[in-house]
Amino acid sequence: MPIQDDVREDVLIAQFGLIKYSSHSRGEFDASDHNNNKFELKSTTTNTVSTARDFSDKHIIKWRKQYFIIGQWDESVAQYKRIYFLAPIHMSKWLNDIEYKVNQRKDIATRVMNANVVYAEERKTLRKMLSRGCTFNCPPIPLRYIETNGIPLYNTEQLITLVNQYPIEASTTEQGLSQFFT
Repeated sequence: MPIQDDVREDVLIAQFGLIKYSSHSRGEFDASDHNNNKFELKSTTTNTVSTARDFSDKHIIKWRKQYFIIGQWDESVAQYKRIYFLAPIHMSKWLNDIEYKVNQRKDIATRVMNANVVYAEERKTLRKMLSRGCTFNCPPIPLRYIETNGIPLYNTEQLITLVNQYPIEASTTEQGLSQFFT
């Protein structure tokens, strides 16, 4: 993670009384609250929010089990202009869209494995899938999506209220993708 992202993440952790995940490594969550709710922390200086390299169905499953705090950073004053809270329900349309694209790639692989006819575009996609798996390279979340679906976040008390208002239920977190893990 670039140093400026780390600094911006630390600002969010301090501002909302979160606990930084000590084994912060690729594939884990960024922070938790005192009730062990997990948070993905993101910031942007542009009109999109970066996600993750090699974004796959594993990310989709993980992101349906954690909250998001996403801030728009103003580099000229080194502080956040706006910060948003999103529960998995707020991210569901974006996650469903990415899930659809992942499933399209899996469908191509299944069709190719079961048929002799492969179209040129499918062959190109399949070659990429076989070399990297069914992933996308950092699919961006439009800032407009965050502004439209997120809830402006101002303080720790509001964060606690929102987490209580939008509990993450185990039964809804793995919707859709379970068919590929049987």
